[in-house]
Amino acid sequence: MTQVTLNKCDRNPFVEVEKAEMTIGDKKTGKHGIMVHLQEDDKYDDFEEPVCVETVSDDYQLVKNRTVNQIAMDLLTRMETKFTEQRTMFNGKRYNQRWLIDDYSFEAKVGQVVGLGLQCFNSYDKTCQAGVSFYALVRQCSNGMDVDWLLGEFRFRHIGNGDFKNEFESAFGFLSTIQNTSNFAKFKTELRGLTKEEYDFESMQEMARNVPVSGRLSGEALLIAEEPTRWGLMNGYTNILSKKPSFANDSTNRQVMRHFLTTGL
Repeated sequence: MTQVTLNKCDRNPFVEVEKAEMTIGDKKTGKHGIMVHLQEDDKYDDFEEPVCVETVSDDYQLVKNRTVNQIAMDLLTRMETKFTEQRTMFNGKRYNQRWLIDDYSFEAKVGQVVGLGLQCFNSYDKTCQAGVSFYALVRQCSNGMDVDWLLGEFRFRHIGNGDFKNEFESAFGFLSTIQNTSNFAKFKTELRGLTKEEYDFESMQEMARNVPVSGRLSGEALLIAEEPTRWGLMNGYTNILSKKPSFANDSTNRQVMRHFLTTGL
């Protein structure tokens, strides 16, 4: 059983995965390994055997990416709206896939339309529980915004038992009412507020210094900001982070959005 560090985020998320009993010689250990068959991924030829990404107990319920994807697709179909796939990430351990929903959008400022999308997520290394949530995206430039912490998310708690009916219905209730929630109203108000006031360059620099990310990222975001507003600076960050999809950049994006939507200067 191979144990390795996995960094590539564009692997095939639907390769076979299994829970296999682990042994030392002929002796059973009482543990099982989550074995991901990355050798089946046609895009890469860096493995010749399944990769062990986590050890688990005998009663651990393995949830496959394909199952989470199917639930997300069923939810989108049930919502009776058009949608467009945006991106898929899988590094051998963690999975995230996103779809932009055509009918879920609003104008943050003239000519700048923000759309909502659905994302599903899962992990084979227990770093996250399977579920779905919303994200946002500026349609004109495809700058993504990780705002699941504000709009809410739905985690699948009993998906492993094979009966998804109750989980599906609960998830659909959560998704179908998002546009009528107070958090969605707050999200629109906060975003629109970022566009209202213009600042001089020194004030923009000070704002960038206060964002809890690296100084290098803040400097780059400040340089590419298209307007001297908090909206312009925020989009500088999200533009950089969205162009290089990774789980680390999603985490940083979430930090940036928390800062801009919960603080002023």
